[in-house]
Amino acid sequence: MTRPVENLSSHVDARWGDVVGMLRTTVGGGHSLCHLGHYTNGVADLSVDVVDDVGNHHIDCTRDDYSRIARQLNLSVSDLEAELAAAGTGSLLRVVLNGRDAAVHCAAVVPNQHVIGFAEAARGGRAGPGAEALVSELVLRLRDRLAGRPSGAWPSGSALTPRPLPTGERRVARATGREDTDPAAACRRAVGFEALHYAAWCTPDGVVSVDCLDDDRLDPATRRARTAFGELGARFPRLVGQFSRVGLNALGGRLEHVGVHLERGAIHCRRVRPGHSVVGLTLHPGAVDRAEDLVADLAGSLARTG
Repeated sequence: MTRPVENLSSHVDARWGDVVGMLRTTVGGGHSLCHLGHYTNGVADLSVDVVDDVGNHHIDCTRDDYSRIARQLNLSVSDLEAELAAAGTGSLLRVVLNGRDAAVHCAAVVPNQHVIGFAEAARGGRAGPGAEALVSELVLRLRDRLAGRPSGAWPSGSALTPRPLPTGERRVARATGREDTDPAAACRRAVGFEALHYAAWCTPDGVVSVDCLDDDRLDPATRRARTAFGELGARFPRLVGQFSRVGLNALGGRLEHVGVHLERGAIHCRRVRPGHSVVGLTLHPGAVDRAEDLVADLAGSLARTG
């Protein structure tokens, strides 16, 4: 394997030495990460890559391309962080862009400061989840470094209020857009308190959405933010389009799925066809994977009938 190449900005001095070491160790592990960097407010602080390893690197992306894409993604995710703050979803933890042959992982150290990693699939395969875990672990260490504490974990939070339900209590679900359509019915089947709290079918003709954000088992602040999240959910495909344009070269093709992992859950967006996508939200940290599966199933269903 090629020795990792370091690229340091002029403001990076000896105080960053441990950070450089962390990135070098993470990239040099013989896995799918080919470029890993630390970015703040659109500026590349430092990066480490194995882009020169031609035997494993097969995406048509240069070192400069990766740095440019990461700087743009750093700014785009910072804008998203500000929008999410108004929607009551908790802090943004990381954004994952999945393509057919590669993935981009952007994890927040603090707002506007991100670690961004690019992972390639092995030839003929798909980019696996290992790189996401490596980037997340690295960010935990960097957060601990900033706080001056030993290795710990992300702050956790839940929008769920654990209390038993009386038998027969109605689960609130509201719809926006045309309720008498197949997409509305499909969204309604997918939404429930246990996993998926919001689902939307977004097309050039408008948005059909169903949610249970008024369910009284959710945190009151979340219920008050229903309008804010509804507006964000409707705009989310455009944000995903922005991510797609930024990361197109690094993904080796079109963007298939975006996962936005939050302190209180996650947002998933899956592209069905040009201009058509499914957006889903869970506010249950323990249901992130289940919500992703439900969004994938909903996208598959609407690909056939929507």
